[in-house]
Amino acid sequence: MDQLYKLTLEDPRVLAMHLRFLREFEGMADGDVLKCVYLAPTGKPSKINAELYSPNGPAHADSAFRLRMPGDGQETIVFIEGQGWIGNWKRLYNRMFYYGLRFLDAGKRANLIDNKYEDLPECRGIIVVFNSPAKLRNVVFESEMASAVCDGISQPSVPIRLTFLFLGMAGDLPGTDLGGLNLLYAKGIGREERAKRLWEDYKIRVNALIGKEGDVIMDIAASFRYDGKMEGIAIGREEGIKEGIKEGRNEMAEYMIGAFAKQIVNYAKNHDMTVEEAIAILCPPEEYSDSIEAKALGLISNPE
Repeated sequence: MDQLYKLTLEDPRVLAMHLRFLREFEGMADGDVLKCVYLAPTGKPSKINAELYSPNGPAHADSAFRLRMPGDGQETIVFIEGQGWIGNWKRLYNRMFYYGLRFLDAGKRANLIDNKYEDLPECRGIIVVFNSPAKLRNVVFESEMASAVCDGISQPSVPIRLTFLFLGMAGDLPGTDLGGLNLLYAKGIGREERAKRLWEDYKIRVNALIGKEGDVIMDIAASFRYDGKMEGIAIGREEGIKEGIKEGRNEMAEYMIGAFAKQIVNYAKNHDMTVEEAIAILCPPEEYSDSIEAKALGLISNPE
C-alpha cells in the first residue's frame, strides 16, 4: 500500500500539488515550487528517508524531502504520509506528531554542527487522510505549537508544523489542488473518467505515474480502506486479528509484485531494454526484487 502512494509522489506535478498546502508555497506555480526541491540526477524529486537516522533507528514516512523554503532559503524537512482513517483522531494526531519529532531528531544528527540548535532544520508534515468520515471530507487544517511569551519577549514556536488533508470524493472541488488529490486517490469515479479528468484538469497522465492503464493508482483508496479497517479491528481484537493481518499483507505483497512487474515490462518495452536494465533504473522494493523480476520475466515469456 505504502509503495503505491510513494510512486505517485515521484511525479513532480503531484508533489507540487501536495507542497502547495504548506503556507510558504500557497499560490505558487509548479515550476516555482519545484525549484525549492532537491532533485536526483534522474530529475525526480530526491527523497531522504534512507539518509536520516535517529537513536531509535531510521526516520520513515511514505516520503520525505529536503527543501529550500521560498524567500529565505531556509532548509526544511518535509515528510508526506498517506494514512487511512482509523476512527481515532487523537491516535492519528499523536502518531504524526511523533513522526515529526523523529524527523527533527534525525535532521539534528545529520546537519547540526557544534550543537548550534538555532540552525536546527525545521520539519513540516503533510498527512493525506483517505476514506475520511463525512464530517471531515475536504477539510484542511494546520497544527503547530504556538509561540510563548516570556517577560514580554515572544519566543519562537516549536519547529514542527503538521498539515492534515482529509480527502473527499473523486470529483469534489474541481480545479483545486485538493480536488486534484481527490481525483488521484479518492473513491467515487470510474477508471476511464478519472484518467480523463486528471489529464484534462491537471495535465497528469495516469499511465506515466504507475504502469499500464493506471491499474495501481485506481486501487490506492481501496488499499488504504483495507489498512484502516485492519488497524481499527486490531485495537479491540489484537489476538484474533493477527492471522488476518498476516493474510492481508501476503495478499497486498502479491498484488504489489504483479503491479511492479507490469510497470517494469512496460518500461523495458518502451525503452528497448532488458528486464534487468529496467529494474536497475526503476529500483523496485528490495525485499520483493527477486519475486518482481521472476514475475516480469514470466510476463515477457507469457504475455497476459
